[in-house]
Amino acid sequence: NLYFLNSNYRPDDVLRAGLAFKTEKGTQLDRFRGRIMFPIKNNVGKTVGFTGRVLPEFDTGTMGKYVNSPETPIFVKSKVLYGFDKSKEFIRETKTAFLVEGQMDLIMSWQSGIKNVVASSGTALTTDHLRILKRLTDQLILSFDTDEAGFAAGERAIDLAENMDFNIKVVVFQDFKDAAEAAQADPNNLAKAISEAVPATKFYFKKYLEFPDSFSSGNREHLRGLRVVLSKIKNLASPVEQSFWIKELGTHIGVSEKTLSEESEKLTVQTEKVYANPSSKNEAP
Repeated sequence: NLYFLNSNYRPDDVLRAGLAFKTEKGTQLDRFRGRIMFPIKNNVGKTVGFTGRVLPEFDTGTMGKYVNSPETPIFVKSKVLYGFDKSKEFIRETKTAFLVEGQMDLIMSWQSGIKNVVASSGTALTTDHLRILKRLTDQLILSFDTDEAGFAAGERAIDLAENMDFNIKVVVFQDFKDAAEAAQADPNNLAKAISEAVPATKFYFKKYLEFPDSFSSGNREHLRGLRVVLSKIKNLASPVEQSFWIKELGTHIGVSEKTLSEESEKLTVQTEKVYANPSSKNEAP
């Protein structure tokens, strides 16, 4: 903050850029004090905002570990994907985008040789983000944190993208919290996990239809799980894909396609336009 003021920038401009904020007493403070900085660039490589992670010596446990720039005239979170300016050519070449949550996930993935990677930076994933990716590919590989909040955020991302006719596979880390942790343990972990990624609908089979005993329509827990999966299938943009997965589902649980289709017709699908991780890695002050 002092640097900009001493460089003849007006205090109001520093505030508008989101680099500082005013306290209730009117004092202007540096928003990113005591933090390591991650510049956020737009699609053509111009810096439009920042994320700051608190340095260990300043981490009291009472503040958010990550702080994002607020939205400004040049930084609209719904239209910026972290790393896209550098990864877009690799996405174009591989015809696939690897979508992760945080900056460290992206940096560790890049260092591990996975360069067709973008991050939502722990903020909301929107239809605008997906439209940006859609210009280059309709193939997504999704990684999310393996805690409850991460699964919830990942599920909303899958539903949103599938409704926009993306083909999605899901990376599930068995022994690690996220992509960064997996890559830190062994750079080869990411390439292996990506090669073993499963179609999103199969991921839903495993999540909602794995029971200790055989599927029973009389078991309310089984029926609830089935209806969740049917709603996911109904959300798919392609009728051909819907038909394929209804058939796969029937084989998986031993119920006829006709019966599953009739059950599906009773369901209402509500697709969220934006998903946000309720325990976001990046929290504004």
